[in-house]
Amino acid sequence: MEQNARSLKAMKMGEKQYYTLVLIKKLFKHLLLSMTIGILYDIACQLDHQWPCQLVYHPHKCEGFRLSDGEGCKRLWSALKLLIPPLHVSGYHQCLFILNVQVWHLNKKNLNTFGKWLSHRWTCCQTKKSDAGRCTTTTICG
Repeated sequence: MEQNARSLKAMKMGEKQYYTLVLIKKLFKHLLLSMTIGILYDIACQLDHQWPCQLVYHPHKCEGFRLSDGEGCKRLWSALKLLIPPLHVSGYHQCLFILNVQVWHLNKKNLNTFGKWLSHRWTCCQTKKSDAGRCTTTTICG
């Protein structure tokens, strides 16, 4: 499952993207050398969703990302965006508290629905496996 230790949305190309590199550098200073970390960077907008790039760089095709779709940051921002107007006028510590409570709530909500999601994914996988088996048998025998 994806974990958003720190989320950053770089809105502009070029010089503004150095913030991302600075955050990555700072992150690595706090990790053990034995830890493995994967970083996903959404370049789809700049590449106009070109199919060859998706084939090479999609998280499912990269070792270590397993079934992550790399959209965890977008889902988190989508869930938190309603807090932007009221937090805009709040103090620093109040913002941190509210964000902490909201992220805790989202984690708890997601954990409660995880079993249903896992069951649904299992059923979908079994259906695809069965369909693939029938297709293979029909192609070979037919």
